[in-house]
Amino acid sequence: MEFLETDDVLRMHQSIIDTGGGTHGVMAAGAVDAALERCRWGPFHGPGDLGERAAYLLRGIVQDHPFADGNKRTAFEVAETFLRRNGWFMAASADDIVKSMLDAAQGQPVEAIEAWIRARAKPLSSEGGKP
Repeated sequence: MEFLETDDVLRMHQSIIDTGGGTHGVMAAGAVDAALERCRWGPFHGPGDLGERAAYLLRGIVQDHPFADGNKRTAFEVAETFLRRNGWFMAASADDIVKSMLDAAQGQPVEAIEAWIRARAKPLSSEGGKP
């Protein structure tokens, strides 16, 4: 399994703000590290597969609000990149993503975020499986 590093997340956030607008700035660098650590180490309800790990990663960024702006956009991009690095992608419309990120930002439990990811995660290859 391939994990993201803090520098990966900071570069993604920089690019998102440069491209889509907003205020630059890290307000809580520890929150980025904590999200990455939860993705790597849990707490998991099962074996800690990609779907659950991606959910902890997304929730950590969107709910802990480490950036001055762009937390929801960054959270999705980081979770999507984590899945892609491990052979999966998110098949979701822009409207679906926006709604889900708003729900997650309002305190949606990690189990609901995980269910949303699982329902939309697809393998990059034609082989099936479970994210």
